[in-house]
Amino acid sequence: MQSRGEDAALLEDTGWTLDLAFLTDITGKRNSLNWELQGKTKGAALPLCADGAERQRFCM
Repeated sequence: MQSRGEDAALLEDTGWTLDLAFLTDITGKRNSLNWELQGKTKGAALPLCADGAERQRFCM
């Protein structure tokens, strides 16, 4: 990148690179969980209705 005259300072900063890797990993895990919760057999209200009798009145 430097040979083409592009700035590579951020890529040389270890702290910034680690932060980028962490955010990339968290985003991937969040997306996987989102796909799992919104699967073909699951409705939008299912996660809310599955965890207690107090919410049953909203899930009928």
